[in-house]
Amino acid sequence: MYAGKKALVHIKQSSLSADDIRIVAGAAGGPKWLVLHGLDQFIFGEWLANNKKPVHLLGSSIGAWRYAAYCKADFKSAFSKFEKLYFEQRYSEKPSIDEITEQLDTILDAIFDDGGAEEILNHPHFKLNFFADRSRGLLNSDLPLLLMSGLLLATFFNLFSRNSLNLFFRRTLFYNPMKAPFINMDDFPTDKVELTKDNIRKALLASGSIPLIVKGITDIPGAKDGYYRDGGLIDYHMSLPYGLDDGIALLPHFSKTIIPGWLDKYAGIRKPTDKFLEHVLLLAPTESFISSLPLSKIPDRTDFKRFINDDQGRIQYWNEVTKRSLELSETLKSWMNDGTLLDHVKPFDF
Repeated sequence: MYAGKKALVHIKQSSLSADDIRIVAGAAGGPKWLVLHGLDQFIFGEWLANNKKPVHLLGSSIGAWRYAAYCKADFKSAFSKFEKLYFEQRYSEKPSIDEITEQLDTILDAIFDDGGAEEILNHPHFKLNFFADRSRGLLNSDLPLLLMSGLLLATFFNLFSRNSLNLFFRRTLFYNPMKAPFINMDDFPTDKVELTKDNIRKALLASGSIPLIVKGITDIPGAKDGYYRDGGLIDYHMSLPYGLDDGIALLPHFSKTIIPGWLDKYAGIRKPTDKFLEHVLLLAPTESFISSLPLSKIPDRTDFKRFINDDQGRIQYWNEVTKRSLELSETLKSWMNDGTLLDHVKPFDF
């Protein structure tokens, strides 16, 4: 557990209660989220389930997808369907962009069946918000050559300035009608589109549309024209100005490292802004826990290649990690119950 300055002071003075949580953020990262399965079940299914104040959820890509599932009225059923469809992704040896896009769109069926859009938008406690990025210039196309050229240029310019990403993408915040504290974030040029039952599914698919792997999403009602892509391109691990005066922004994360944008992982030089971390409490598995998992790692997108022609092997591995992830939630609950939580909270060290 890592806490920003103000979050740490709050926990020292008042401990930590469900009503302290104003925001829950969810990073992009594909199958890496599976190591957070147990924490998610506890946080949304037990701890925050009866919060007296609204909790604003903010995510990109899989962070947005899994949080959308928790906004369903019968979230246990919805999440079970979502997880089953996520596990059962099956692809040919060299899947086309259309094949992958169709599979991902099918996964969203678990969230949007039985009036899902209305349930998500009208959840009594959880208020969903998420990012997708509108492509600009060479990237405003699904032609592979243009996309690859645009991504190479974006990666190069990003080495010198994160602000240069605005030349290639326009961050778009799809926001819940109950506006969150971060609605006027000013760290990056941001378009804002209110979520409605007519645009939420397309926008959510766009939030997970990885360039060159998934088709860009167009014609999102209420949004500007263009190809919308994975929100993690700009906001990978949720290094953001959350706009809080008090309370805590909770970040259940698969790593203690926060990488601001997806392209930053190739440079390894950009750290989160200290001020953005002030109200953040990060929960992450320890390195020793990760080493104890099958294959000594958490799941990731390379598993589709590692287990090519062996979907059952991949599903078995993913299942084992999700079972082991329950150890994380049990540990957190024990710290809360025995009053030792503060003993395990450290200040950020990067």
